[in-house]
Amino acid sequence: MQASMGATVMKVSLLFDDDIVQFALQDNPTARDLLALVPFDVHITDFGQREAIGFLQRPLAVSGPLTKDLSIGDLAYFPKGPYLSVFHNDQRPIIPTSGAIIVGRAICGLGNLAFYDGVSATMMSAVISPNQPSHHRPFAEAV
Repeated sequence: MQASMGATVMKVSLLFDDDIVQFALQDNPTARDLLALVPFDVHITDFGQREAIGFLQRPLAVSGPLTKDLSIGDLAYFPKGPYLSVFHNDQRPIIPTSGAIIVGRAICGLGNLAFYDGVSATMMSAVISPNQPSHHRPFAEAV
């Protein structure tokens, strides 16, 4: 699922009423299990004005070590929730002692998350070829 020369990248999009946040998925069992759930609706809550979280309907497969090394834009899965989290603010993330698995990285629309709290969104899948033109600004410009 990670891009190599000419490879297809697996992506998911978090759709709000008028906004979208798009993520490129990692190639790991947890990300593949997340992809198997889509499409699904998720209630988004802003936590501490630094991260958007959404609880999942069931736990995802956990394989490999948990990490506390998260960056703004990482789509992280916290198995103790189970919930997904995306840090969208430049405050230093406070990571629970259990840690998380990184399942993806925001590639556009990350700044949109700061405007949503207590709303429903839909997680959808998308497969995009690296040669396909994008209608979204790159991640560096979208934050």
